[in-house]
Amino acid sequence: MIGLIGTCVSYFACTTIKQTFKYDDALDVFGVHGMAGISGALLTGIFASETIKPGFPGLLEGQPEQMIPQIVSILASAGLAVVGSVIILKGIDATIGLRVQKDTELQGLDLNEHGEEGYIFV
Repeated sequence: MIGLIGTCVSYFACTTIKQTFKYDDALDVFGVHGMAGISGALLTGIFASETIKPGFPGLLEGQPEQMIPQIVSILASAGLAVVGSVIILKGIDATIGLRVQKDTELQGLDLNEHGEEGYIFV
């Protein structure tokens, strides 16, 4: 059930949410890993069962407090991802830069950066 719901959430994030907010995520990293991870963490707290691990009932077994550690773990992971990404991006920007020159981008990175054409249209 967790996998099925997580798949639907990821698909929705990669299609609808991405188009609505128009953010650049060419590989759908946030839509797949971020949203599936968030939904999986929340659903683990919902479906946790004493049958699997005694002493740890989930929301469906009448233990709503189990959602608190799940939410805290999501926020901690998101915070770590944001801080780590900012540090990496600042390091790249300070050394080689995040963007190529406008002319290079307009002419195409395949030819300018790699010396060959990625697509040859006749």
